[in-house]
Amino acid sequence: MFVVLRRVCLFATHTHRPFCTIPSPSSTSNYSKNVATATPDRVRVKHIMALLISSNTSKQVLHHSSTYLKEFDHIHVVTAIQRVAKFSKPPDLIWLRDDPNLRELLARLDHHLHRGLIGPGELSQSAWAIARLDLGNISKPLIASIRNTSLSCLPSFTPHELCSLGWAIAKIKSKKSVLMNVDSPDSRITVSETAAFFEEFSKQVQNILPQLNPQDVSNVVWALAASGCAASPAHKTIFRDIADKVSETIPAFTPQGLTNILWAFAHSKFEHPLLFENIAKYLVSKSSNLQKFTAQELANTAWAFAKVKVPHQPLFSKIAKLSIRKSERMEAQDIANTCWAFAKAKMRHTELMQQFATSSIPLISKFKPRELAQLLWAFASLDCHALELFDAASMEASRKVHLFEPQSLSNTLWAIAKLKVRAKRLFTVTSEYLVTHVDELSAQGIADISWAFARERKDLSNVPSIPNLLSALEAVAMQKIALFRAEDLANLTWAFVQFEYGSPRFYRLIAKASATVIQDFPAWALAEIVSLLHTRTTEIGFYEAALAETKRKIDRLTVEEVNTIQTVLKAHGLDVTALVRLRKNKRTRTVLAPQYVDLIDTDTTEAKKTG
Repeated sequence: MFVVLRRVCLFATHTHRPFCTIPSPSSTSNYSKNVATATPDRVRVKHIMALLISSNTSKQVLHHSSTYLKEFDHIHVVTAIQRVAKFSKPPDLIWLRDDPNLRELLARLDHHLHRGLIGPGELSQSAWAIARLDLGNISKPLIASIRNTSLSCLPSFTPHELCSLGWAIAKIKSKKSVLMNVDSPDSRITVSETAAFFEEFSKQVQNILPQLNPQDVSNVVWALAASGCAASPAHKTIFRDIADKVSETIPAFTPQGLTNILWAFAHSKFEHPLLFENIAKYLVSKSSNLQKFTAQELANTAWAFAKVKVPHQPLFSKIAKLSIRKSERMEAQDIANTCWAFAKAKMRHTELMQQFATSSIPLISKFKPRELAQLLWAFASLDCHALELFDAASMEASRKVHLFEPQSLSNTLWAIAKLKVRAKRLFTVTSEYLVTHVDELSAQGIADISWAFARERKDLSNVPSIPNLLSALEAVAMQKIALFRAEDLANLTWAFVQFEYGSPRFYRLIAKASATVIQDFPAWALAEIVSLLHTRTTEIGFYEAALAETKRKIDRLTVEEVNTIQTVLKAHGLDVTALVRLRKNKRTRTVLAPQYVDLIDTDTTEAKKTG
């Protein structure tokens, strides 16, 4: 206790490094006069600080703040805010945002910031506290003041203070993107100012990188990735240097530190496979290395390796075994991320998926729409049937359709349709919702949803909203036809043909678009779209392009596929003599072309076998 009080007393003497900005002489003298008349004696200062330091709940801190606020100086204010943040739990955030004492503390902090009285250490602590409290729009002006004030004096920060500040600003920025309209002028200013801050921040980090301890390193790389500014040349240099530094000192990092580093590299799309290989080798070298990871850290590690396409088999095997043991303690997000990672990495672990199928059902209401989509997509991609899970998930999704992002909604429907799960209620509700929201879909989303509804069409024959949905999908598809990939065009065409729906203009536009990307069609999709468009359009440019592409892909097509294409092209008046000769020279196949469904990438593109 004596040691604690001694540290408090030393802290209360206000001996810290120079402040970031120097107030004018007149304002300094006026403030000094006010302090001389208002500041209590040193014993009183120490007593107040001791009360703040000895508090062990946020309510205690705020109680003392309410009692002694008139006697607070800037050190007391920063300490009080930092202590409130330290003891606050997620449930506390609801009442903290409306607490008048906290608002008064924040107002005092803003006042001291504008008077130039907050030094680097206090700036770092304040930023950390505000980031942790997640105050949102309440603290926007204060956040801007801390960032801009810090920018003028970054060289004055110690390495640890600088790294903590960067982490906090990045954390606040990532939260603010949700709270603000990204197209608003205020948002654009914030993005520009944040970019300027991290540009200068990266220069300072480059100078002190050898001095950083493992925690600081993980904070820095996470901040650069979360800030969205990691694409600049300076940041790429830092990422490369950090990768080298981490590779040399992997055992010094905590599980959370390693997880943050992996996430940062994966999120920023900075490729460094050697770093991932080195970390994977370390994690599997001793069983105890990975056993220290929490369920969330296991999930995030698997996610990162899958994201950068480094499917380390031994690592994924160990993660699967540990995840099974910890499945009862895993939250919905952890389950979704782990399932997505194994599907993305094409690692089918039956026991793990079965365990998740069981443990997910009681948590189904806790899955966010995006997480629910990831979960179902993973099961469908790995061809893991889990009827009870899909029934529960489809019912949950039908209640939350309006909350789904377009990509998540299309992935959910695709997964259910692929495994042929009957979900009439979900498809009915979705059809009614999409009629007025199809314009929000991407070209890929239009194709995926069309494909999914076509797969379920027998159960939807008496749903009155289906014709309206098809009409809306057709209209928006024609508007966005130039954005469709080859396989999306094949899926879209197959879906509308199954419904026997679509105008001649619709199919003509599909044919023209297909001709421009004909080289991107897989062999099976080339044969399929030629067959599907045969009786629906006479767009000769498409058939000429299909003939040329068939010649190039002759060795990848089955005999049956070549015969189909040849028959269609001949019917449209094309000379197929060369194609016949190539077919005769082709070695006769006795095995049909493999039936396959490529895995969907929930972040970028999806490829599916039509029909």
